[in-house]
Amino acid sequence: MSFAASWLRLSLCAALLSAAGCAGSSIVGERYDAGDDLALDVPSNADGSVDAAPDTAPCTSNADCAANEPGRRVCDRASGRCVACVATDDTCPAAQHCDPATRQCVDGCRTDEGCTADPARRCNVPAHACVQCLRDDQCMPGTVCSMGRCEMGCNATQACPTGRACCAGACLDLQSNNDSCGACGRRCELANATATCAAGACAVASCTVGFRDCDGMAATGCETDTRTAVAHCGGCGMACAARPNTVPSCADGACRYACEVGFGDCDGDASNGCETDTRTATGHCGGCGMVCSHPFALSVCVVGACVMGGCDSGHANCDGETPNGCETETNASLTNCGGCGLTCRPANATSACTVGVCSLTTCNAGFADCDRAIANGCEVDTRTSLTNCGACGTRCPAVNATATCAMGVCGIGACTTGFANCNGLLADGCELNLASVGFAPAGIVTTFALAGSGTNQTPVEAISVAVGPSDNVYVLSYTDKIIVFDRDGNYVRNFPRLVWNAAYDLAVDRASGQMWVVDPATNQVVHLTAAGAPAETWTAGVGPRGIAFAGGEVFVSDAGGNRVLVFSPTGTPLRTIITMPPMQAPRGLAVGASGNLYVSSFTDNTVRIMASDGAPLRTVPVVPNPSDVVVDECRGMFYVLGEASDQWAQYRISDGVRMYAPLSTAGGTSHAGLALSADGSRLYVARNHGASRGVAMYLR
Repeated sequence: MSFAASWLRLSLCAALLSAAGCAGSSIVGERYDAGDDLALDVPSNADGSVDAAPDTAPCTSNADCAANEPGRRVCDRASGRCVACVATDDTCPAAQHCDPATRQCVDGCRTDEGCTADPARRCNVPAHACVQCLRDDQCMPGTVCSMGRCEMGCNATQACPTGRACCAGACLDLQSNNDSCGACGRRCELANATATCAAGACAVASCTVGFRDCDGMAATGCETDTRTAVAHCGGCGMACAARPNTVPSCADGACRYACEVGFGDCDGDASNGCETDTRTATGHCGGCGMVCSHPFALSVCVVGACVMGGCDSGHANCDGETPNGCETETNASLTNCGGCGLTCRPANATSACTVGVCSLTTCNAGFADCDRAIANGCEVDTRTSLTNCGACGTRCPAVNATATCAMGVCGIGACTTGFANCNGLLADGCELNLASVGFAPAGIVTTFALAGSGTNQTPVEAISVAVGPSDNVYVLSYTDKIIVFDRDGNYVRNFPRLVWNAAYDLAVDRASGQMWVVDPATNQVVHLTAAGAPAETWTAGVGPRGIAFAGGEVFVSDAGGNRVLVFSPTGTPLRTIITMPPMQAPRGLAVGASGNLYVSSFTDNTVRIMASDGAPLRTVPVVPNPSDVVVDECRGMFYVLGEASDQWAQYRISDGVRMYAPLSTAGGTSHAGLALSADGSRLYVARNHGASRGVAMYLR
């Protein structure tokens, strides 16, 4: 569009605006800017520039934009627009610079004139930032420019202040710097000392503890260890004085003196040094206090060694050692009696060496000197010798047996076949000829506890009999008491009934005298002390009839339960024994020395023999209705009382053969119980009715 056309258009617009009463600013001389009223026709750009009207030419110089308002008076020739500034010809104030993106003046210096505050008086134009320096020469001597700041340092072109030298980029005082003393890199390091730099030379500031500069030369530092130097012990010039026969040394700054070889300071006086010759002095032989002395011998010191001479009389050096001298007194030594190696120790004996002569004093326990010869000592072991059992000359007898000697006591070993030791006596050996072991049917030897013997001695019914301590005979009276007799039938005492109703059987501990009574009326067992006082009572089955004590256990026959119950002595149940086929109303029972159990089975007329655990061994047919049984395993016999026949009989254990015809007592008295003396030589039969009630005693 031509200039004339543009002018015509502007004139017409002005006329129209004037006619409408609009006011506007003059546009004369304002290139490309028609004012606010023409904003719709001439829009501005986002960067603040104004595009020329479509019919207006672009700017070619700042003159084309000079008539514009401030901030749009610079021509951006690249775009032909009027802007605030251009970076290639920055006309912004000194404290600002032209932003090439927005072509606006923004904060940030473009020349040094824009930096006025100390010390940042230099403009870093690329960064538009005020800094302290841009080059080293803009800094004071002794400093260099680093990242816009003057920092301590130096280089080939930036010198140090007067009196300083540039060493590896740092200004140092070579007169006092320990790392560069007198020259760069010359470090002050002195032996055993803390060094310092003075006037450009290294010197000793202080010594390490224990060291001193005794030669006065800084180059050697603190060269002297006053803790060990004999010439400077504890300090410079403090030399250790010389002493006789010594070698001086310095330890921890104090003088020490070691004796020369062969000498010692034995009097403890340091002033006279090592005054003693330990090579010859017997009181200090080889060292102070080392007395050269050998017990019971002559002693001399030779070149510091103690040498033993001859032994004193009555002594000898039997161990070959010199320190203990002639240690052995040969007048009394049991191992060197009269001389080394001459032992005085007879076998199995206590001996003595008197004036070098050996003698036997006593024999050890269990030994004897039967041949009176000292050479073999107490040669006989009297604990086992059959010819000197317990003492010299005591021979062990051996009647029908093999003799033994144990712990000095004669005994019987194995019996000769066909014999047995049932009375336990040594003198008659195995006295029993097993070919004849029963009680001969010769009748009653004696009776006791009969009616008319006195209230204390007569039972209401002699229901049971047992043997206790000292072979005393205990007779159980059915309802009123227990009567005690000696083995010959003489009255001893009685225990009145306290807690049972109608007792049936009695057991006694032959060692302690404790008693147990079985009471079928109450189904109970009553335990009594040896003094007859009640201890415990307990229930034992249904209808208990027989009782025995052996091996610390109480055995009870339970007739109603066809079994045997085993208890502790105080009533604790231990086990139950039931046989197959079952026992029939078991009554009497006994326990042999082997532990085997013998039980009379009442209704099937047998005695059941079984092991302690109830294992069956043998069933033996016996007299009718066996009510009690006792056993003598030494003789191989058991004895049974038959209630129906009022008889008793004896049977061989091994095969159940009856030895004699059943025996009975005249008068038709009912037999109730059996017992054997401890040696089996006496059989006691309790009779419970009639004028002859009491106890019948049979002898072998």
